[in-house]
Amino acid sequence: RDYSLQASLNYNRTFNGLHNIDAIYLGSYNDYVVTGTDLSYKNIAMGGRVTYSYDKRYIGEFSFGYNGTENFPKGHRFGFFPAGSLGWILSNEAFLKGNPILNYLKLRASYGKVGSDKIGNNRFLYLDNHTYSASGGVAVGGYGTINENRPGNYNLQWEVSKKQNYGIDLQLWSDWSITFDYFIEQRSKILKTQGMAPQFAGVPQWPYLNLGVVDNSGYELEI
Repeated sequence: RDYSLQASLNYNRTFNGLHNIDAIYLGSYNDYVVTGTDLSYKNIAMGGRVTYSYDKRYIGEFSFGYNGTENFPKGHRFGFFPAGSLGWILSNEAFLKGNPILNYLKLRASYGKVGSDKIGNNRFLYLDNHTYSASGGVAVGGYGTINENRPGNYNLQWEVSKKQNYGIDLQLWSDWSITFDYFIEQRSKILKTQGMAPQFAGVPQWPYLNLGVVDNSGYELEI
């Protein structure tokens, strides 16, 4: 079963023929169960975006997401993820309007932060993991055994990615369109395990920690 509740508000208006504001606000709640014996998966989110443009030349945009997940301990369940971008359409400037060669030219740049709570098939890694069996391990009152497996991490947090993008869009002679993007992405707090623990630690595996870091960059060209 899957319960989903969504709501949105939209606003759009142009002032004096020059100023345009476009805004949207979103909210959602999801609760779903894969099988009848599982605990339900739950997440809640809200977000919004505001875009302002002046005379179809200068554009600015701000957006945000505020998300909550059950997969992290209290104090770390909610994350705030903002983003912003700027654009300049030079072909609408007086010194380029009507240019027979350069029909369209736009410069743009953006920076944003996103988060992920997708940590594989594991759930509730902030809790200590124990298993019960009828034999083996440490006896409990003669009625079976309890084994301590992986300790929990009570500081488990969102995986985070910070993204930058710089781009150019242009059109030549009304026939050729060219788009170029250069991007930088810095991922951090990626969930990792330090592997098996030595026997003297008393547990077979270390807890999962937000240790991983990945940096990448590149470019895309479309003609």
